[in-house]
Amino acid sequence: MDALELLLNRQSHRDLGMPVPEGEILETILAAGLKVPDHGQLNPYRFTVIRQNRMSDLKEVLLSAVEELDLLPNKISKAQQICSESPMIIVVTAVMGNNSSIPDWEKMITAGCAAYAIQLAAKTFGFDSFWFTGVWTESKAVHKALGLEIQDKIIGFIKIGTKINEDRECENQPLSNFVNYF
Repeated sequence: MDALELLLNRQSHRDLGMPVPEGEILETILAAGLKVPDHGQLNPYRFTVIRQNRMSDLKEVLLSAVEELDLLPNKISKAQQICSESPMIIVVTAVMGNNSSIPDWEKMITAGCAAYAIQLAAKTFGFDSFWFTGVWTESKAVHKALGLEIQDKIIGFIKIGTKINEDRECENQPLSNFVNYF
């Protein structure tokens, strides 16, 4: 798959199963996240890999977040669903705590680019992914469990695995809906 084909045909897949990337393949996928544009060469991102054997631990952390954030009861079932349906999650975090002159929004964009690079690299190895966020990103319990500083920003949770269902049809939008020329 060449780069343009990858960019034009990437899709998100919620329903993922085993196998997941391991060993050198996983390391290569994570290394792709390090190659993104980075003003000031801060490397303002960190990756936390959560394997399937730790999903029950993640579930407990997400349930703590439900209590901490005083969320509606439906978030309990959402936390359980996330952990039961995820063969692997890579949490991408923007590291905000440094005294650089680079604005925080640039650090967040760089971390977002790293998350997307991880998704694209995973696809080149035949794995699919689904990027989600939600209320969990603001939880002190989640930050603490992942070893993050409170000022750090979780950019996303990326589920990675092998797609279970066939591709859904994705309709391409006309460029004219998104592009202006000056």
